[in-house]
Amino acid sequence: MDSGITTIYFDGQYWVALAEQFPENGTHLIARYTFGPDPSYNDMLDFYVRVYPQLKFRECADSQLRIKPKRLLKEVKRNTTKAQLAFGEAQKKYLEEKKKNHTKKRNETQQQRFNKKQYRKKQKHRGH
Repeated sequence: MDSGITTIYFDGQYWVALAEQFPENGTHLIARYTFGPDPSYNDMLDFYVRVYPQLKFRECADSQLRIKPKRLLKEVKRNTTKAQLAFGEAQKKYLEEKKKNHTKKRNETQQQRFNKKQYRKKQKHRGH
């Protein structure tokens, strides 16, 4: 009976599925499938139901392409840390921009109220 492993990882730009099969004859077959920037749950199901059976596996040397589990964990941790930092910076910029726009809008409304009061004072002073 053949055994297999499917590893889904983030390569820095896209999510990738690395499918490996280990037939009883001792060879190591491998196939790669790129999901894209952010796969959904339905994309994953579609991969296993429709795409996986049609993958073209190629023979490779076991030591060359196999990613060691600890190294993979380190890479995943490093990528998630980078993503978290990038998200934090983007969120900070967004909040600063929102605060700046809110302050600007508030100042404009205050100025409009002030101008309206001044206009009323002038009209009242003129006796109209």
